[in-house]
Parts: sequence; C-alpha cells; structure tokens
Amino acid sequence: MIREEGFKTLMEYVRGMIRGERPDMDVVSARALEALRRQPLAVFLAELAASGCKIRGARGNTPGDVIDLLEQVRVQTGVSKQELSRRSGVSRGHIIALLGDGANPTLETIVRLAIGLSFPLEVVCQAGSDLDDGKVDDESLSRMDEAAPASVSAAWGQVGTFGATMAGATLLPQLFRDPRAVVFGCGVLGVASLGVAVLVEDPAVRRASSLVAAGLLTGAALGGLVGLVRAHRSAQQQGEAHVR
Repeated sequence: MIREEGFKTLMEYVRGMIRGERPDMDVVSARALEALRRQPLAVFLAELAASGCKIRGARGNTPGDVIDLLEQVRVQTGVSKQELSRRSGVSRGHIIALLGDGANPTLETIVRLAIGLSFPLEVVCQAGSDLDDGKVDDESLSRMDEAAPASVSAAWGQVGTFGATMAGATLLPQLFRDPRAVVFGCGVLGVASLGVAVLVEDPAVRRASSLVAAGLLTGAALGGLVGLVRAHRSAQQQGEAHVR
C-alpha cells in the first residue's frame, strides 16, 4: 500500500538526516515527505486504524501504545535516555515529556526514537487475526530477549571495573613508605580519566573512562583517609612511648 511505502521512505529519509545524508528527490516527493514528517502521530495512527493497519508490536493505535512499545524496547536493551537522545537527535527533556500523559509527538519524532533504538518500526496492514501482537512481534521480542542477558552482563562488568579500580587505588598507597605521593598520583590519573570521559565521543570509551575515574578518585580518597588514620595512631604510640 502507498501508506506503507511512504512510511518506509520516511524511515530511510530520517535515518539519512541523522547520519548527515540528504537523499535527492523531486519537489513533489519532497513536499509529500515533509507533510508526513510533520504529521501528528495521533492523526497518522487514526488513518492506519481506518485502513486496518497498525504499528507492528504496539497494543493499539494510540500515541501512548507506540510510546509504551519504544520505552519497553529502550529499557530491555539497556539504552539510557541520554544515549537515546544522542542517537536520535531528540532532546532528553522531550523524551521524558513523551512518557507523561497526553503526549502527542509528530511522526518524525517517533521515527527518530525507533532509529535511535535500532528497532524495526513498521506498518503492518493485514487481516485482523494477523495483527495479533503475539504473531507479528515474535522476531522483535526474540531480539530483545537476547539483548537482555548482554545488558545484565555489561552491568556486572561495569561494577567489576569500578570495584577493582577503587580497591587498587585504596590498597596501593599502603604498600609504600610515603603513601601521599601514591594517593596524589591516583588522584591525577582519576582526573585524567575524567577528562577522557568528557572529551571522547565513543559511548563505550566514555563509560569505561568514567568508571575508572570514579574508582581512582574514590580509592584515592579512601587511601588518603586510611593513611591519615595510620599516621595519627603512629603519632599517638610515639607520644605514649616518649612519656614512658
């Protein structure tokens, strides 16, 4: 159907816009696409419902149904709102506002979010029985189920990175005669790692650098505190020995 083809064209066009690519098209097609981009999602979904179509995987034909679907995908794939904002070009504040009651985004906004989630948002126009979510969304759900264990594993890996870095920065100063220099060195490395996290664009490198920076700075603070306690106790013991 024309509506399906137009929606696919819009997905490809917006994907190109996010990548900085502008596909060539004639004036008539460009105007039709512009009208479709700016169309309220509620209007588009009402037109789909009237022709027996829907967004694949959504419970129904309301903006809330589609937003709920995308939010479920975001949570199950472990993509933060900030990261989704970076990928889609939709501001984080707008993404949060969409989760509230009465949200009515444009069709382009929903397409951008779907592209940011790498989720195959599609229009399906079939017989009523074939529009059942359990039948049309099996492939998408299986992909999300496969992604969930990976997200859990990544989370534990992040915890391990932070814990190991913090433990090393805490214990290392205790092995040297002058722990203050080691504590200072760990602090400098932590600040340097934090700078890397701020400057780089790669999300994985940014996340790893942030964890290392947090571990080093926390460990340096703890190591310094332990050193102060030990120095205080040593001073007390020397004072008591002098009195005797």
